[in-house]
Amino acid sequence: MQQKPILLYFLTLVIACQAPTREKIGTSDALAVDFRYQPREWQTCYGLKDDLYKSMIADDGSLWYGFQFGTNHIGFPYPNYCWERNKGYSTALIPQFINQGYPDSLHQVIESEKLPIVHNYAQYGNLSYAQTTFASFKDSANPLDSRYDVFRIKMQNLTAIEEKTQLRLEINTTFQVRLDESKTKAYLILYGEDDQLLVQFSRPVARFAGHVSKMKYSYYLDFEPVLMPARASEELSFIVPRSQGLPQDVLPISYDSEIKKIKEYWNNLELPYDKIIVPDSGIQALLNSSVRNIYQAREIKENIPAFQVGPTFYRGTWAVDGPFFMEAMTYLGQENEVRKAIEGIFKVGETQGDTGESFAKQAGLRLWMVWRHAQLTEDDQWLEGMWQFIEQEVENIKRYRANSYKDGNPLTDGMMPKGNSDGGIGGIYAEYTNNYWVLSGLKMAIHAARQLAKEEQAVEWQQFFDDYFKTFNKARNRDKQIDQYGNTYVPTFMGHNTLNPTTGQWAFMHSIFPGKLYENDDRLMLGTLAMLDSSLVEGLILGTGWLPKGLWTYSASFHGHSHLWLGNGERVPQILYDFANHASPLLCWSEEQHPVDFKGDYLAHGDMPHNWASVDFIRLVRHSLALERGDELHLFEGLPKGWLKAGMVTSFNAVNTTFGKLTFQLKVTNDGTEAILDMKLERKRDRPPAKIVIHQDVLNGSNEKIEKAGENEFSMNLVLN
Repeated sequence: MQQKPILLYFLTLVIACQAPTREKIGTSDALAVDFRYQPREWQTCYGLKDDLYKSMIADDGSLWYGFQFGTNHIGFPYPNYCWERNKGYSTALIPQFINQGYPDSLHQVIESEKLPIVHNYAQYGNLSYAQTTFASFKDSANPLDSRYDVFRIKMQNLTAIEEKTQLRLEINTTFQVRLDESKTKAYLILYGEDDQLLVQFSRPVARFAGHVSKMKYSYYLDFEPVLMPARASEELSFIVPRSQGLPQDVLPISYDSEIKKIKEYWNNLELPYDKIIVPDSGIQALLNSSVRNIYQAREIKENIPAFQVGPTFYRGTWAVDGPFFMEAMTYLGQENEVRKAIEGIFKVGETQGDTGESFAKQAGLRLWMVWRHAQLTEDDQWLEGMWQFIEQEVENIKRYRANSYKDGNPLTDGMMPKGNSDGGIGGIYAEYTNNYWVLSGLKMAIHAARQLAKEEQAVEWQQFFDDYFKTFNKARNRDKQIDQYGNTYVPTFMGHNTLNPTTGQWAFMHSIFPGKLYENDDRLMLGTLAMLDSSLVEGLILGTGWLPKGLWTYSASFHGHSHLWLGNGERVPQILYDFANHASPLLCWSEEQHPVDFKGDYLAHGDMPHNWASVDFIRLVRHSLALERGDELHLFEGLPKGWLKAGMVTSFNAVNTTFGKLTFQLKVTNDGTEAILDMKLERKRDRPPAKIVIHQDVLNGSNEKIEKAGENEFSMNLVLN
């Protein structure tokens, strides 16, 4: 009889959708985080902060180790595109019952958004099953050097009669496995007897068997059958040492003491959870989990913090993703870590991914990254210290533009040469994404030059920008097309083409914000955004990434930011909640996934947890509550009305802004008629905002705004509906 993993399938709330469609963008009366669009399959990382050992657990309770690229040492191929289950990992540990069939009920939960302890529960007739999985350590002084994984299985007889059951641990691996003489240790022989992965169990194995499939070795470790008396329970613990040099004998352990130890570890870490507080527990949980996931994926490399996108395929700092990490973590008060990371990027010379002329957008992204960090830390001295790199990137852009006349394609003349669009499009083409980010970065370089009183360079660069933008504008008008709804838009490719209108439009949305390239009435910008608005499924843009009929989860943030910047803040809460509801119940996102009712081979694509999603969730909440508009600070443009019920509190705690560290508390009175706003700005320099604009229209629909000029601290009562 074929054996089934303990938790093979999960119930999914299926929401009907069509494609393409004109889903309404607006604020629902009942916004809630309920994971209605969760992926069909998911995984999460349960390792420690800055952990080198990216231990993963899937939704069925299986544990995954050794994600790799290309082909392994015995010729088994690995994919190079996603974390999809059964692909990319060298080893899976799959606990299961023998001859037990499918469960009657099952679910998986995380202990809390701050505690990556994962619980899998199932019921098989009269038996209940609970698996608890977490990372632990032997030495609290050096936890990363004494790492091991723990998972405990607890079975309970729910009836008044005896019940018999038997547990199996299946090991699917590209390596050979041998059992030691005590039959309580299984060694995965990696590259020889001196290089092994160990799995230990609290009871001896009764039967050990294995075979070689086309792709991997499969081993079955069957434990003795258990006859459980009425209401009795049985436990079986497993330990997987991870750190090199960790003593092999870590069993027996006290499960209760291990749980206590790991909870103390996470609770005592000083992570920036308390910077943004919102009254919706679902949104708050995702904010907190986003912070934790970022630090689980992060590593310290040569004493430099490397903020990495994910634990598997995107285990690195990438050219596009990285600057958004730097902005979000600066918001949360991690200025010193971010500064080291930025300086490390320039010291190393490259980030992961494409570089040079074909990926010219990297120059623009770096210019924005440096300028934004200098703004948020109010540090002209640091900006001056980075000036050589700013000049270098501008010179790179000038050189790239000169080469546009040499690439054999007149469509690119006077802009960036043919290049790699990324974000849904591979290959080298005449395209716009490089131009969007190069122009955006040039704007930031000009701001930096003026900030440092380098007027000669500011004038020169402004002239260069103006000439470039004029050429860019002519090209947009040359290449514009009309979609099936009558929207005039600019495709990602230049020239007439049959590319799906939504594909690769991520950089266009970035050119609205944070690029700020257009006047708010720019018709081609508005038409392209309207085209994207007309392509929503489950509230997200269909087919803008690598999956033609898929959803790029955190493109919701790009979309929401575009509307927020254009003054459409009332649309943002729905987008925020649609973004939230594409997370898994373990509070993280994949990069891309198909809609829940997709017919065909379902995929979740990229990496998971994908921490650009984590970063952009933080950014969207932050900007919805506080957004710099030039020399003005705007509050509450995208605030969900559901956060204004009696007694609710929304607050910032020293969140970095262009104008200093912003602290505020918006507290609704117990009768729900007013909100009391207490606000304070702590500035390093004498550059206060010209205005602080409170969007009273969002709070009570009055179409009024309250403006406060030049004040660092104030308290006021705001009338609600």
